[in-house]
Amino acid sequence: MPKPRHSIDAYCIQRLKEEIQLLLGIHVNNRPSCRLLNNELQKNYGISISESTLARFFLYADGNNHFYLDTLDKLSSVTKKGNNWQQYCMFVSSQRDQAQIFGVHHEIDFRDTLLHINFEYSGWKVLRTYFERFEDYLHRPNYEYLSFDLGGALYRIAESNPSFEKSLYKYFISFEAVRKSYFELLADPEFKLPYYYDGLLLYAKTIDYSSPNASNDLCFYLCMLCLNEERNNRLNSFNEHYERLIGNFTLQNIGHSNVHSFNIGRFLAVILIHNYRFKSSSFENCFSDLILFVRKNIITWSAYDKRLIIYFFVYGLFRTNSPDHYYRTVEKIFGLHFPEAREFKDSVKHFLFNKEPNTILWYRRWEVL
Repeated sequence: MPKPRHSIDAYCIQRLKEEIQLLLGIHVNNRPSCRLLNNELQKNYGISISESTLARFFLYADGNNHFYLDTLDKLSSVTKKGNNWQQYCMFVSSQRDQAQIFGVHHEIDFRDTLLHINFEYSGWKVLRTYFERFEDYLHRPNYEYLSFDLGGALYRIAESNPSFEKSLYKYFISFEAVRKSYFELLADPEFKLPYYYDGLLLYAKTIDYSSPNASNDLCFYLCMLCLNEERNNRLNSFNEHYERLIGNFTLQNIGHSNVHSFNIGRFLAVILIHNYRFKSSSFENCFSDLILFVRKNIITWSAYDKRLIIYFFVYGLFRTNSPDHYYRTVEKIFGLHFPEAREFKDSVKHFLFNKEPNTILWYRRWEVL
């Protein structure tokens, strides 16, 4: 029976492929992973799509592969961005249009964007208006892609010229759009940009302690200081920042402190690393406490939250030279599936370091999760 013709947008197809893999934690790269995906769709969503159809959808980029609308509707419904393919396309196309309007779409050469040009020609008044308007979009549901795009664009601009990085911190450090996208979502513990540490200190000075975001901002700042000091082997300073961190946050209160999921992951990593460095208690007991925390809270976390938390949780395991069975426990409790489980630890090392630890690349071009 010939398949009915309907609109197939290449951008929407690619986005749907990425989101399905991300939501189910399965990297689809061969037939067995299609079988695994089929099982997960049936178990978690009651959706039945044959292994052969999933293979054609994920493994082959044949423009003549025209899928049944029912297949696209089923996959689209999993993302919660509309109930069918048409609604999904409308949603992601709207996001793409907004990204292009704001000049942060990942396919655009950042040097040609007005965002970059305003940094080049000191258009601070224009940029202030830009970030103010951008914040309206960041508070809308499911606009995490736009936030990641902005963070990536700002990172590339800062990376291209040290004076642009300085200007970003000097003039725009207090804007929520910058704090959320560039710092919180994009930050990594390596401090590779020449003035990033200075930017972090300015970030701390602009924390508004009357704001609902104050706890989140403070947690981010202290965690990043701890991670930076540990990597540079400044253990006395690391311990001082850690004492301040646990003076404000504990496993008992952090879940109720308006702290965002990525910073919860950082917090777990810092606890692991501090215990490993200072032998303050049994590492096994410390790890068990963190797992107990996860078990108590995991039902309240969305799939998106889980991906953000596990990123730094796994980073903490790697920094502490943890044996494989710790990784296996994390894999099991988060309900993740790794196609090459026997090479899990090596895959994580590749994932965290060889492919850049920056979140924008992790989110779009991950290989393990």
